[in-house]
Amino acid sequence: MSGRPSGRLTNLRRLTGALRWCVACAFHPEVAESYRCTSCEKRLCDACVRPVAHRVACAECGHEARAAAPIHDRGVLADVLDRVVSVEGITTSTAFAICYAMSYYLFVFDLIYVGTLVAYYFTVVHHVGGNHAGLPAPSDATVDWMDHIGSAVRGLVCCAVAALPLIVYASVTKRLPSTHTTVFLLVLGQLVVPAAVLAVAFGNSTLDAVWPGAWIAVIARAPSAYVRFLGLWFIAVAIGIVVTIVLAPLGGPLGMFITASVMNLYWFGHAVTVGDFIRRNAAAFGWD
Repeated sequence: MSGRPSGRLTNLRRLTGALRWCVACAFHPEVAESYRCTSCEKRLCDACVRPVAHRVACAECGHEARAAAPIHDRGVLADVLDRVVSVEGITTSTAFAICYAMSYYLFVFDLIYVGTLVAYYFTVVHHVGGNHAGLPAPSDATVDWMDHIGSAVRGLVCCAVAALPLIVYASVTKRLPSTHTTVFLLVLGQLVVPAAVLAVAFGNSTLDAVWPGAWIAVIARAPSAYVRFLGLWFIAVAIGIVVTIVLAPLGGPLGMFITASVMNLYWFGHAVTVGDFIRRNAAAFGWD
């Protein structure tokens, strides 16, 4: 819990040497933007600008270029939109959605889709938490299939944590709770799910997802920041519920494809939010 997971993050660093589309230089996609042209609005790196008098100019059109905000200075919403609504985000979402639509004909594609999505979720968390630009390539989530399966299991366990109060209640009382009690217990579970997700991100272990000691250790490192993060988490959950309800009527392979495409982007944004929290509180968590 005192530092980054070594093996997985080493692989990520090796594979994500090229910075991604959404905050990369328009002419050198392997380099993050340093400037933004005030005329053509292209993102530019240091090699794509030239000094002119007391200002910096775009080498493409000659107009003034202004310094772009550093990745860590971007607002959470702006960072989510920049990363997710991008070529990388949309193409990755589409590829995953095709896999999910295929599950209409063969169930095994459903398992592949869930496993890949959950593994990619934690890959995005590590990528953003490590202050890398854009989104990781889909292949970054499948470097090792055993690691891929482990990530999927950890993600599913984190989901189960949300239902833990409900499971405990039903086990103790030997009966199903009322609707109001069910909602209350699920909300109660959501109070610790973010801590479980963060514990997994830091420890890279399934046990951290179900061990209350790991949750407490995460919260204790930065309690005020965690409370603010919890607010963002509940907003994200509410958005996810609304999107799910809206897309529920869609059926058939095409409906499944559309639903998965939208929900994939939602989960990418969700992962960016978690990674953004880690990045902004890196010192408190020893994430250096």
